[in-house]
Amino acid sequence: MRDALVAAVEAMTVEHPQDDRCQVGPLISDGARESALAAVGEATGAGGRLLTGGRALDASGHYMAPTLIEVDDPGMPLAQREVFAPVCAVLEARDAGHAAEITRGVRYGLSTAVFTRDLDRALELTRSLDTGLVRINQPTAGVDYHVPFGGEKDSGYGPREQGRAARDFYTSTRTVLVSPSR
Repeated sequence: MRDALVAAVEAMTVEHPQDDRCQVGPLISDGARESALAAVGEATGAGGRLLTGGRALDASGHYMAPTLIEVDDPGMPLAQREVFAPVCAVLEARDAGHAAEITRGVRYGLSTAVFTRDLDRALELTRSLDTGLVRINQPTAGVDYHVPFGGEKDSGYGPREQGRAARDFYTSTRTVLVSPSR
């Protein structure tokens, strides 16, 4: 699976977002890219293994190669914080239960992807995940405007947005009681 993931990430199209082929765009600023590169350096300096990427791209803008870093310790900073860049910590799990244990140990819980051919096992696994959105056989990126969206733990604040939940979230309810006049 690791090799397939590396191949898929290396095949991603890094392009200007206005280009229809774009899968990875630039970061918001040079400072954001430098921060992401520093996170990569910190992870590899602490024993993480760079699988692919980990460098700035020579292009007009703040582009960075999509990056995968394999780490053994789920407590490492790269596995515990949101980098907001095309950087991903890869951790090996013995089985689905161990994968759920790893996710429960992370302080964020916005979105989780589960890939399997066994829908029953996937649905069973979702009960043990502490995350706001679970996508089965779908990537975690992107938003579906028709479903409630929001995270758990440090990835969430307040009620869910979008879908039917948005109507409740953005609506102020007023109660008016009327008695007949005399």
